[in-house]
Amino acid sequence: MPKYPVDKQTAKRILILASKMPLVWVNSHEKHIMTKAELDEMGYVGATDLGDGKYMYKAPVMVAKNHYRCMRRRYEKHGVAGLDKYIDEIKELKDA
Repeated sequence: MPKYPVDKQTAKRILILASKMPLVWVNSHEKHIMTKAELDEMGYVGATDLGDGKYMYKAPVMVAKNHYRCMRRRYEKHGVAGLDKYIDEIKELKDA
């Protein structure tokens, strides 16, 4: 149970705030399942064997940060103070 539950009105306000936040890119990974021949062709190393001739490779990608999800989680844990801190962190990140 969250310390500060998010009701519909609060969720709407967080969504409005999140839509005004700047675009921030973060590193992530995508899982790709391919055959051994495809792995060798692309030069990937370190793939996990899934059996049946299939291999899983985690490829690094850049994705846009989901501000709504982050802000909602911060609100549930820390309330309005958590939102203020998140906004300040994003401002510092964009100014750097």
